Amino acid sequence: MGRLFTIIVILSAIWVGVEVYTKGVGGVFGGFFSSAFEAPAERSTPDRAADAFQRAYNKSEQRVDRLLEQKSLDE
Repeated sequence: MGRLFTIIVILSAIWVGVEVYTKGVGGVFGGFFSSAFEAPAERSTPDRAADAFQRAYNKSEQRVDRLLEQKSLDE
C-alpha cells in the first residue's frame, strides 16, 4: 500500500512539474495560483526563456555592429 501511495505521489509531482513548465505558474490549474504569483498566464516558461534569449542575442548583435563601425572609422 505504501509503494502505491509513493508511486501516486511521484506521478502527481511529475504531472504538476510538466504543467508548470509548459503553461507557467499563472496558467496552471485554470489560473488558480495566478494571483499569488506575478507570472503572466498567457506566456509559458519556454516562451519567456526564448524571448530573453532573443533580447540577449539582439543586444550582442548591436554590440558587434557598433564595434565594427568604430573599427571602420578608425581606419
